[in-house]
Amino acid sequence: MTSPGAYGISPYGLGPYGGVTQISVMEAYPLGARSIYIRFNVPPLTASPVSVGDCQNRRTWTLLRKDTGARIEVVGAVALELPTERKLILLTSLGPAAVLHSLDCTPLRSAGGQPSVPPSSIQFYGVNVDKPSFGVPSRKPGIVDLRNDSFLQALQVGSGGGYAVQEGPSGLRKRLLRMLTTPLGTDPSDPLFGTELAFKELVINPAGQRALILAQILRDPEVGAAKVSLDVSDGGVATILVVATMKAGGQQSATFVVDEGGVRLT
Repeated sequence: MTSPGAYGISPYGLGPYGGVTQISVMEAYPLGARSIYIRFNVPPLTASPVSVGDCQNRRTWTLLRKDTGARIEVVGAVALELPTERKLILLTSLGPAAVLHSLDCTPLRSAGGQPSVPPSSIQFYGVNVDKPSFGVPSRKPGIVDLRNDSFLQALQVGSGGGYAVQEGPSGLRKRLLRMLTTPLGTDPSDPLFGTELAFKELVINPAGQRALILAQILRDPEVGAAKVSLDVSDGGVATILVVATMKAGGQQSATFVVDEGGVRLT
């Protein structure tokens, strides 16, 4: 359906008079330390994370800090309410509010397959992450979970009278499950903790979600190295296998299943 006075189908790459419309950046700004809002004049190509010019392909984006020249990887592009809007997910955090950043997407193509035209790059400042006045970051090295009773979910008291801590494989599995079920930026004691994990995002951008999960696991104080494999089946189920090398020695593995009902440890 065309708009009044128009003769083309602009949501699919055709202009208001039937001509081909190329894609340009209209605006972009940070939503948080590791996400950016961006809007285009027409919907971007969203076919596959490995397609040339696709908004989900990390090679489409070049995000740089202007003070150091350091590159910040874009690992995902999540569709928003309007077809011309996306939320970009970053592997690492933006710089502070005083630092200018540049975002370029010259390789990007429109949903109709047309190349980008200027403006295809934009500049914006970073964000300051406020530290809460209470508590300490839950992912500060050396911090571990308190041990709870598996039946009553009550905290256990150690022999010294204080609460017992949960370390090792069982503590790691507990933290991994919490990490996969906590939306990024919602933990007040550590705004950088959590993932955007949902079945829809896993299907749309499996490579970006895998990179985000791996980056989060490597923040754990007991993990020295890790590998993440992700498999999305035709039956609407995603399986995540985590193999972590503990700093204390040995390897531990955990398997998580994600579907429309959420995340669970198997």
